[in-house]
Amino acid sequence: MTLKVTFLFVAITLASCNSSETKKDSEEFEVVSILDNLYCGTGGLTVGPDGYIYLSDFGPWLSGTPVLNPKNRVYKVSEDGNISIYAAMFDGASGSKFDSKGNFYQSNVKLGHITKITPNGTIDTLFVSGQVSPVGIEVDKEDNLYINNCDAHLIRKVTQARDTTIFCQDSLLNCPNGLTKDIKGNFYASNFYDGNVIKITPEGKASLFATIPGNNNGHVLYHENSIYVIGRSAHQIYKLSMDGEIELFAGSGKRGKKNGARLEATFSYPNDLDVSLDGKYLYVNEVADTISDNRVLTPTSLRRINIFD
Repeated sequence: MTLKVTFLFVAITLASCNSSETKKDSEEFEVVSILDNLYCGTGGLTVGPDGYIYLSDFGPWLSGTPVLNPKNRVYKVSEDGNISIYAAMFDGASGSKFDSKGNFYQSNVKLGHITKITPNGTIDTLFVSGQVSPVGIEVDKEDNLYINNCDAHLIRKVTQARDTTIFCQDSLLNCPNGLTKDIKGNFYASNFYDGNVIKITPEGKASLFATIPGNNNGHVLYHENSIYVIGRSAHQIYKLSMDGEIELFAGSGKRGKKNGARLEATFSYPNDLDVSLDGKYLYVNEVADTISDNRVLTPTSLRRINIFD
């Protein structure tokens, strides 16, 4: 069933990062804040073909009764922190992705389905059957979807004809959270229940690629022959070579929201990441609350990290 809707590009007035102090920080620091204290649980983050950052609201807590909630939204954020509402009515909105035709796919972890939004505003609820806690999403060159199913510990493939198969099911997958793909067609899944990053061949064969400190990974991104992984409980971001060598990319390891040099800056349960269209920056969402435990996901901060020194 499809529903034609009109997008709600509603401006939201918030304290944004437009002050002279923030402008100075953005010129001097490798890690800066784009926005802070958005009432949004740290779910998915993806950069669209229009260059905007799309932030998905997971909801305020990791657990809870599944319910479609008009307050659970996907926000559209400009690179200077201006916010509008892109779409609403989600629950557990985590991994998200655009395909080559500009269709937006949003996983709903708690509801067990994927939401598709076309460029003309048509909303379609996809693939309800068989999805168990769908999280990270990746798209191949034929626009087939690959969807991490956290609590089923597997990855499903869904074609544009909506044929669904199990792409990879392996004991190494331990709540696969983030998912990305390199130029050779290999996939990389980051586990939420441990620190492992799993490499999966185009044929679906899994092997251990690397282990990230913190024992709780967020999402993962392939960019320019490197893999970037969120060490969620470590409050850090790591960079992996294609041989699996691990390098600390950003974050001192202390929980906080301090801007500055990459290795001196602090983060608070970061979750997802994507790269700007020009390849200069990584965008990372995180929990703005630096006191509560890891079950609390709101409010959200959005940070920007210089990729190159």
